Order: sequence, then structure tokens, then C-alpha cells
Amino acid sequence: DSRSFIATHYKSTSQSYTNIIYATREDKAHLSEERTRIEQNGGTILTYDDDENDSRVLYTKGKYQMSLAMSRSIGDWEFGEIGVIAKPIVDSLVVEDVVRKEVKRLRLLLQEEDGMACVDDGEEGEDGEEKTCQVIEE
Repeated sequence: DSRSFIATHYKSTSQSYTNIIYATREDKAHLSEERTRIEQNGGTILTYDDDENDSRVLYTKGKYQMSLAMSRSIGDWEFGEIGVIAKPIVDSLVVEDVVRKEVKRLRLLLQEEDGMACVDDGEEGEDGEEKTCQVIEE
């Protein structure tokens, strides 16, 4: 029931910026593919009128009932009987690609804060060195 994310954060004396630029989804039972797998295995999904994103997988064994707030779990073995699986969804990505646009946006934001404008294409210089930002006078 955990999420992973990539975020940028900057704090100056006058302002603070945090931006989540990538996040995994939560494995919740109300999501279409999760619901289908669980219901095909005889599971029941509970949802609540006041929050449709809050769902539970209901497990009944005799007179006992338990619920689980996620559709994928390591260790809740009894829920495996009704379609809760331990297999995670794995995203593979190159962090530099995900962050590049955000870094460019943040550089512009910070330089605007200092009263400057800047253009930077985010590419490396000719010698493999990181290019410095070219400041354009207003």
C-alpha cells in the first residue's frame, strides 16, 4: 500500500518549491484490472459512499471476516485465495529523462526569482561537460 515518487525541492529564504514529477499508483481494489482479478477469484470489493477511492478486499472464512486496503500484498497469504497477489507493478525508467524537464523548469523559475531569464537546453557541452546556463539580460 506504498507509493514511490520522484520530486524536486528547492528552498530559498523567501520561497519553497516542491513538485512531484513522477509517482507510482496505489494498488487499490477498486481499480478496474485489480477488481476484475479479485472478483474472478471469488473476492468481494467494499467501497464507501463518501470516498470511492477508498476500497477494501473482503475475505470471509467461516464466521470470520477480514479486510485488506490493498489489492497486492506480500505476506497476507489468506487473501491470495481471492486474487490478492504479491507480484508488484515495476516501472523502469531513466531518472535523468524524467527529471530533465523539471530541472529546466526549476532553473527558469529560480532565475526569474533573481530577476534574470535563462535559456538552457539541458544537453551536455561538447567535451561532455555540463553546460552552464546562459543568462540573457532583460
